[in-house]
Amino acid sequence: MRESQPYYPIVSDIVDVTGGKIAKYFKCINCLYINFNEFDVILANHNLTVYPVWVVTLLRMNFSKNYYYVQAYETDFYPTNALRRLLASLTYKLPFKKVVNADIFLNYKLC
Repeated sequence: MRESQPYYPIVSDIVDVTGGKIAKYFKCINCLYINFNEFDVILANHNLTVYPVWVVTLLRMNFSKNYYYVQAYETDFYPTNALRRLLASLTYKLPFKKVVNADIFLNYKLC
């Protein structure tokens, strides 16, 4: 049976990221940049969320908060799109601390 309250209480605001893809990225970057000092960690959970986090940490010159939750080898999500495959594969090379949901992804296809 699920409780109505989360086990770990969460305090957060909902950020409106409506608009086109580029507008969403800039809204995410702006929100992360403005609130950067409020965060203990910044967790990217998909290859497309890595890039806004990367931009903000470059602007802030603080890489200690970067985490990437690797749930799959995301390059394989794009079998026919060479650009998306490249962008996904590059995320594994960025200086993020990796958190994986299975041991296989610690070094899977990353060599």
